[in-house]
Amino acid sequence: MHSRRLLAFASALALAACSSTSASPPAPTGASGSPCTTTDQCDWDRCTCVHGAQDIPPTCISGVCTTDSASVCPKGCATAGGFVSVAPAPNLVGSPECDALCNKVATCPGARCNPYYYCSIGTDQSESCTRAFLACQVQTEMFTCPPGENGTWSFTDVGCEAQVMQCDVDAGK
Repeated sequence: MHSRRLLAFASALALAACSSTSASPPAPTGASGSPCTTTDQCDWDRCTCVHGAQDIPPTCISGVCTTDSASVCPKGCATAGGFVSVAPAPNLVGSPECDALCNKVATCPGARCNPYYYCSIGTDQSESCTRAFLACQVQTEMFTCPPGENGTWSFTDVGCEAQVMQCDVDAGK
């Protein structure tokens, strides 16, 4: 449950290593085939299986966003009842909530926010609950830029994860 969100935020001091000094998030145009200079500008694909879904990470190769979903999805869905379809994973890139999160990250020296990762709507999440989670992080969680660790940042969960989990339960997710 909440696989990418938990991976990114469950730890009280989970640090996200970053490698660029870009202060603004990339434009929301990261579908496969879109131009890119970094993988942060590329959208994930979502494989829909008969019993569930999985998200496939992108890469930026020779200036073009791409995923390996054509070969990964059928294999990954083999144990989930079979492959149904693939499409860009839903996200909130370009939304006020996502922009606020990425703008906060940009306050750390050398940090970069990957909006397609941090602002994704997980396979077991609703859009409204994801919006609430992002807003909660920006407004209430403890945010730090560790001194001397250029390009890293962390959020300390002060209840946003529990709040969004309850939201998803209430939404039937």
